[in-house]
Amino acid sequence: GLAAMGNLRLMIESFSISKYLWNKGEDEAKRFQDYMEHQKSEFDGTEAHMEEEREDSFFKKYGWISEPESRTVSALVKKLKNEKYDKLFNISNNYIHATPYSLEKVWEFNHKRKGYFPIELSELIRLNEWILVDFLEFIVKHFIEREEEKLFYKIFLKIIVDWM
Repeated sequence: GLAAMGNLRLMIESFSISKYLWNKGEDEAKRFQDYMEHQKSEFDGTEAHMEEEREDSFFKKYGWISEPESRTVSALVKKLKNEKYDKLFNISNNYIHATPYSLEKVWEFNHKRKGYFPIELSELIRLNEWILVDFLEFIVKHFIEREEEKLFYKIFLKIIVDWM
């Protein structure tokens, strides 16, 4: 259950970051890549190979996001304008960032119920599938060029969703 919840959070974050970068364009994508280079250099002690010289505020948490009002993952999730993903992101954050004490209480509760969190495991898996399908639709829409291929993938995704 905890792994499925962590995956759900990661998928929603990745989806919201991807859509944000797509909508903002190439310059924002370069900022994102430079930020990743900077983080990598701090982690492994190597020199960062960034495309541009960056200002000090760039190096703060989520400083790669050029819109100051969007400099949290929660703000990027809100930009999806999807109430379900907003709620799921908040729920997953509460569990992923929970204290050891609260996780122990959750474990005790789940052990008595023989379930996983307040969301049963089957539903949690289903939520992971939904965000994955939305992500795949986004990729097909923006990265497959030939219309025949797009149609094939849309039909394929429809079959997958109906089968789930």
